[in-house]
Amino acid sequence: MRFFTAGATACLVLAGSRASAATVETLYSWNVLDYIWDAEGLGSRNESLASGAFIPSQNALAGVKISSGVVYATVPRWTKGVPSTLNKVVTLHGAKSAVLDPYPSAWFNDLANPDGLKYVQSMEIDTQGRMWIIDVGRTDTTGNNVVHGKAKVVLWDIAKNVEIDRFELPEDVVDPESNFLNDIVVDEARMMAYISDANQGLIVVVDMARKRAQAFEDLSTKAEGDVGFTIQGVEYEFNTPEDGIALTTDGEETVAAL
Repeated sequence: MRFFTAGATACLVLAGSRASAATVETLYSWNVLDYIWDAEGLGSRNESLASGAFIPSQNALAGVKISSGVVYATVPRWTKGVPSTLNKVVTLHGAKSAVLDPYPSAWFNDLANPDGLKYVQSMEIDTQGRMWIIDVGRTDTTGNNVVHGKAKVVLWDIAKNVEIDRFELPEDVVDPESNFLNDIVVDEARMMAYISDANQGLIVVVDMARKRAQAFEDLSTKAEGDVGFTIQGVEYEFNTPEDGIALTTDGEETVAAL
């Protein structure tokens, strides 16, 4: 396995599209993300708003994957007020009225569930229909930084709707208090995942078959100084280390983008 980093910054926002060379069709769009309430175990929307369990402005779409026509999306718990961090996109009243349905259940996304998901930034779905879920293990990362336990990788069988496996990542490889496990690619033939830690500047290699993990880092995985850019007149500085990650089709090389 070889690791390469590419010194380029890119951002892709995907709401969902079915495209040809000439046309692009918007499948879903939101001004504000919302969820299925009451019957799905999240409780009352009004009560959640009143208690602060749901703060609409704090819910941002991050990772998107599609399997068998179903769109799955993550909402990271950067701050408080995110009721569910891993979801399906469903429609209630027509194709343009899309809401989030906690996946695989509201309880699996409940912070009160000791075995549940705390903070999912990204996930991947392999050709066998297994969802590889990264759980950072901490919430309110831009505020009080609440540590719930070790970071972990959970394998979920979508067709059978059951958990296949999980692996809590060793603390000497992934720091529970400061990790930002951001993006994931999967070599399913070897049952290995490669995950970028966009806080520590690491590539974490996870061997699910042998329950082993190891971190790779050198100067190429670190930030190359501040990068300035302007969006709608507002100036920003970007100093994140390696972030997005890709795996070559032969599974022999991993490329991370700064």
